[in-house]
Amino acid sequence: MKKVIFRSRSREENPRWTNFHEYYGFTPFYCEPGLRGAHEKGGVEGQVGYFRRNYLTPVPQVDSLDELNGRLAEFEAKEDERRIGARMRTIAQDYAREAGHLLPCRTIRSPPGSPSLPASTVTA
Repeated sequence: MKKVIFRSRSREENPRWTNFHEYYGFTPFYCEPGLRGAHEKGGVEGQVGYFRRNYLTPVPQVDSLDELNGRLAEFEAKEDERRIGARMRTIAQDYAREAGHLLPCRTIRSPPGSPSLPASTVTA
């Protein structure tokens, strides 16, 4: 992100960020800056903290990435039946409603850890 434009959801984006979201086929939706938008991102951050505290603290001791991925899949399966706050539906029910709107993951064609995606990999 380069800068917020006129205290709005509009942003002047860093070209690397623009390449990233165009490559992966999503349109960023930015929170409002300041107090007007303070409530917008707390729910997601709270759920990340919940998952970390409940499943990643202490850090799981594993012998391989496959074992860690297997444990994470078990943790996610436990979470499927949980309700967030006072919501009527479970996490799995909400996911089932939204799954049809999700885009498939793109194949990464640049080496892992590269500082940015080459312009040749960006497709609309």
